[in-house]
Amino acid sequence: MANRQFFVDLDLNLNQLLEARVENLSTTPTASAEQAGRIIYNTQSKTLQFCTGTAWITLPSSLTLNKATNANGETEYTFMYNGSALGEKIVIPKDKVVQGGELVSGTWAGNSFTPSSTGTGEALKLTIANSNDVVYVNLEKFNISTGSLTVTLTTPTASSTQATAGAHTVQALSQIIVNNIAYLMNAIPDAVRTSILSGKSGTITTNFNTGQLVLMQAYQVTKDNPALEVELQLSLDSSNNIQWATNSDISNEQIFIIAHCLKGRTLTA
Repeated sequence: MANRQFFVDLDLNLNQLLEARVENLSTTPTASAEQAGRIIYNTQSKTLQFCTGTAWITLPSSLTLNKATNANGETEYTFMYNGSALGEKIVIPKDKVVQGGELVSGTWAGNSFTPSSTGTGEALKLTIANSNDVVYVNLEKFNISTGSLTVTLTTPTASSTQATAGAHTVQALSQIIVNNIAYLMNAIPDAVRTSILSGKSGTITTNFNTGQLVLMQAYQVTKDNPALEVELQLSLDSSNNIQWATNSDISNEQIFIIAHCLKGRTLTA
């Protein structure tokens, strides 16, 4: 039967092409721009081929997806084309999280650790789930000892500066704390409570620094002689010792003195 040739596009208006066969060829034509979109059936390789305009692409006749488990217990997927692997394997790893940890002894050689009961080194051993992996963490890298944590501080300087929000090293935070403590200790006044005064005058030795503000007040436990009016004079001498004097003998009047020295507060004229 002679071929009927068409020199215009054939529009079927969305009607079906029934019982049609793709063009059968024993050899693949040369790719060209005019061939772009052409489909043939290669009778030698028994495959469908289509032309991109620059090359002929062979459609796979057998494409399967194989599933397997590798030595690490991970799931692998491989696309198989005509019995051969197509591209790289797709590996779905299992969750690898820390499932356990313990402190072990051993020997460090650079970044390599060998567990040993006689070793002088220490490591944090981390066991990884879903694998045979073990990670050793060198605690010496963090200046951490299993016995104690040592922090080197400078001489405390009294300061009311507080730690700010955010991350701080242990050393920096410790320094702030001891500086705050020094500030609080300096703010606490020294105090002197005398014994019961006896006689008409006397000197009370203190360790107050010269020139600092001292507050003094006298107290009476009981008053044996209600008719006795006591005039008590208090003062500080050049050595910051308390000098006291009264207008009469107060040996039986149960009077004592409490004095506070306010640190950091100086006397003003």
